[in-house]
Amino acid sequence: MAGRDLHVIRKISTIFAQAPNPREGLHQILDLLLQHVKADAAAVFVPAEKGGGLALFAASGKLIPGLSSTFTVSAERGLTGHVFQNREAVVTHTPHRLPHFDLRDTSWAENPGGVMILPLTAGGRTVAVLTFNRAGRTPFGSAQTAFAETVSAPLGIYADLARTTRDSEIRAGDESGAAPQSMNGPVMLKGKAITQGVVRGRAILLQERDALDSVPVEYAADKAREGELLQRALLLAKEDTLQLQKEAAGILSEADVSIFYAHLLLLDDPLLHQRLQEALRNGFSLRFALRSVIESFTSDLQKLDNDMMRERLADVKDVILRIGQAAARISGKGKKNDTREKTGPARNPRRDRQIVVARELLPSQLIRLPLANLAGIICEQGGATSHVAILAKALHLPFLIGIPQACQRIHDGDDLILDCATSCVYVRPSEDIRKKFEHTLKYHAERDRGRREAVAPAATADHTPVRLMGNISLISELPLLERYGAMGIGLYRTEFMFMVRSAYPTEEEQYQVFRRIVEAGGANSVTIRVLDVGGDKALPYVDFGQESNSFLGWRGLRFLLSNLHYFEPHLRAILRATVHGRVNILLPMVADLDELQEAKAVIASARKSLEKAGHATAPYHLGIMLEVPSAVWCLPSMLPHIDFVSIGTNDLIQYTFAVDRGNTKVARWFRQLHPVVLGMIRQSCEAAAQQGKNVSLCGEMAGIPAALPLLLGAGLRTLSMNPWHIPVIRSLLGRLELPACRKLLDACLACASVSEVEHKVAAFAKTNRLRL
Repeated sequence: MAGRDLHVIRKISTIFAQAPNPREGLHQILDLLLQHVKADAAAVFVPAEKGGGLALFAASGKLIPGLSSTFTVSAERGLTGHVFQNREAVVTHTPHRLPHFDLRDTSWAENPGGVMILPLTAGGRTVAVLTFNRAGRTPFGSAQTAFAETVSAPLGIYADLARTTRDSEIRAGDESGAAPQSMNGPVMLKGKAITQGVVRGRAILLQERDALDSVPVEYAADKAREGELLQRALLLAKEDTLQLQKEAAGILSEADVSIFYAHLLLLDDPLLHQRLQEALRNGFSLRFALRSVIESFTSDLQKLDNDMMRERLADVKDVILRIGQAAARISGKGKKNDTREKTGPARNPRRDRQIVVARELLPSQLIRLPLANLAGIICEQGGATSHVAILAKALHLPFLIGIPQACQRIHDGDDLILDCATSCVYVRPSEDIRKKFEHTLKYHAERDRGRREAVAPAATADHTPVRLMGNISLISELPLLERYGAMGIGLYRTEFMFMVRSAYPTEEEQYQVFRRIVEAGGANSVTIRVLDVGGDKALPYVDFGQESNSFLGWRGLRFLLSNLHYFEPHLRAILRATVHGRVNILLPMVADLDELQEAKAVIASARKSLEKAGHATAPYHLGIMLEVPSAVWCLPSMLPHIDFVSIGTNDLIQYTFAVDRGNTKVARWFRQLHPVVLGMIRQSCEAAAQQGKNVSLCGEMAGIPAALPLLLGAGLRTLSMNPWHIPVIRSLLGRLELPACRKLLDACLACASVSEVEHKVAAFAKTNRLRL
């Protein structure tokens, strides 16, 4: 897609997220599209509430004077009606010559001329019609038409939302976070989605009875007694944390439970003890000392540039709050902390699922919530890499953060619909909104009840088998593989086990996790990517130093080869797991043969040390991630030394186009379907095939429907993706034939730009009646 197109799409996405209400957002989007497709007027028509027909809902540009929402066109005749009924776009500079033409098709524009009329669909039905008018007879170009068709899919969902909610029903606060005018009517609030899912439930406001931020300045009557209270509270807080770890072990994986191991380390942190004791020496009470220490840690951590380290503040607060609760119990002023006591009045668990609403949720609070009845989480504060976010992902809970004054805007017991796909929560939704989400909620409920896809080899329409595998990061994601029909684990990202800890896990701790992963794979293979940190994935216990560009610095295999005291026990743990199933070991960020040979020497040394120690190992396959451009050109020389290749398109594209994929300022240059990328993929597949080596793709492209025919045409027969993408890709596979896919790829490789590729893919989809 052309850079300018992507820039406009980014602006549209921003409007989706920030518009005060969907109808106003629709007007803003029409203004933007009008300029981009070089039209003179634009309009959206939706089914009229009364009298039938299609009513004007939003318009922009040069319109006839006095045009209002009472203007309608027929839903059954005319070009607009034809598009609405048949879902077929009409693009012409001579509309009056077409048999379906009606004067009202263009009479809303000040200077009627050529038209581009597109159906807007949502949920499998036509919900609106988007039409552009261009004065005179200058035709709309193919690039403009392709762009309009591209944006019509998300625009259909947004138009449907605007039509069903109406202005009067959605009263979001302004940018300052002011409360909405009505505190009892329907409200839509915007946030940031950390996980995926759509759920409905009753709001449960988490009370902060034990918060320390409101503790006034207090002086101790007896300094020695306060010091003794601190020591006893630390011991009791450790007991509570061990109990939390025990409770969590029955729910989460070892890697997730290690969050509470990190809390135990915090309770022994000399700096924490030093600051608490210093406050007590100054004569303050323990309660105020705890508050002052939270404030000092907050000040220190918020100065850091590393988001992950800043988000560890929640763990510090959690631990200090636990010390305060323990002290209160010792003093007879509190009782054993149980968040379940704070979640509002009891309700029938069979009828009402609960969505917790909190200013900030701490890991210990989440674990002690009634998880069996918990549907989702809404927080005013939080971060994507916080431990609560990791726990929410492990528990598959829809999680929305960053909603100012959520605890004031949402009442205890409110009916809520939490939609992470659009990062919205609907508070006290209207009947129209409830009906709109009825099908989606039913689908997600069936999926969450464990509806499983048949685990069988997927195949193309001409019976070519294609292996669809799953990418996971946590043991708790293993059930998703069976649910969505994954044929094994194509990528197990090991780094989360290391990122959630305060110290490097031992070889034995790593082995226990890898053993569970491999055993869960059964007869299917499990590809374990060795530790891939650096860049945007830092370890809290490693000083990476200052790097002007961390993505080009100390990361991946370079970090491991520079830190053999981390690399060797890590490899030994993986090699020990090979006796429990079929294991593939995947090396990240390999740039050339020299790096590969160096890594293989370390693997050989690790295996030899295991033999000496009496640990058994089994045969395994060794592969490399193809994500550094130099490795594409070095691949023929590396293939004799490995068993397979896994193409990691995310980093490969990032490095090919010098684009930081996490930087929104340059995101429009992240071009997944660019001819250069497609050429690199085919070249790699051909090189691997010549030497009889397996090749797979585990990047984001694997789960993109529009990329599927191109990947098949390039020769890929193994794709690994987020498990929930598998059913869509499996269904699409059954409608594709390899000769057509190869022909499409050849045509796309001859293109000069990504916009040309996307146009050819769109034409291919239309010819073959595919939804890509």
